Amino acid sequence: MTHDRRVVVPKALRLPAMKYFHSSLLHPGMTRMYQTMRTSMWWPGMKTDVEEYVRTCEQCQLWKRPSKRYGKLPEKQHQATPWEEVAVALIGSYTYSDDADAPKLQRRRCTCTSARSKAI
Repeated sequence: MTHDRRVVVPKALRLPAMKYFHSSLLHPGMTRMYQTMRTSMWWPGMKTDVEEYVRTCEQCQLWKRPSKRYGKLPEKQHQATPWEEVAVALIGSYTYSDDADAPKLQRRRCTCTSARSKAI
């Protein structure tokens, strides 16, 4: 049976079809999966079913980053003088030795940067 030259998928085959397309397309988003599937098949409520399937995919929920950005960055405050506000970075630890026969030393670094002048 066809609908606008697309195969009408019976209820029993809808979930297997969505599983196949979702895994073979490497877990696409709702729009891409629906647009790909609708080129060759159709069923009543297909868009809603595809959206629900993608929304409840466990792998997508674990590994995909949300597309919505939350909040805004705070406004940048201007400091009157250098070193009024500092950024501190702790880096390490690194194994270090000047000579292959010398004992290995653990190195760590701490950098302080002025937020206004960018001086280190």
